[in-house]
Amino acid sequence: MWRVIVAAGFAAAASAFVHNAQQKGRALSAVSLVTDQGDFHPSLDKPKDGVFEASDFRVRYELVADGGTVNALEEGRFELAAGPCRAVIHTRPARFGEHTVAWEVQQGPNSVFVDGVCYRCEKRAFDLADIGEVELVFGLELLEDDAAVSQEPIAVTRNDEEGTLDARWGENLSLRVPLRAHKRP
Repeated sequence: MWRVIVAAGFAAAASAFVHNAQQKGRALSAVSLVTDQGDFHPSLDKPKDGVFEASDFRVRYELVADGGTVNALEEGRFELAAGPCRAVIHTRPARFGEHTVAWEVQQGPNSVFVDGVCYRCEKRAFDLADIGEVELVFGLELLEDDAAVSQEPIAVTRNDEEGTLDARWGENLSLRVPLRAHKRP
């Protein structure tokens, strides 16, 4: 099973919105923050003041499979594999407010994953409206056997006038996302 989640303290974070554009075995994704949702559920646990507490924020691509493997490839690419199937995660430099996102690989008992660590430190309060700009764009490429990994970069352009980020991967995958926290689309 493949999945992508945004987590706060290792539980899914409902206040992070993952935008996707997909064509065949490729998906382009970008994360934005949503100010009118709960911590772990969209509506049941909304904090009154809009402030969340966490010691860890991350985006995770995970493969749940016995015998799964994870490898760091070149230039911000990571491979998750099980049997003849592979998923290659394409990353690029990313920011979460004032924090640089660090990409790392890990292996659990029945899963392997690639994490984009946005924040990992002491537990603190986060007001999503005050975090600043989030530039977190990445791609997923599903491949079989020895198919070649795409070398095509993910292009990102800021539109400061509109407060958005435009992402493009190849000719057919594109997204426009808000740079700052917003109400749910």
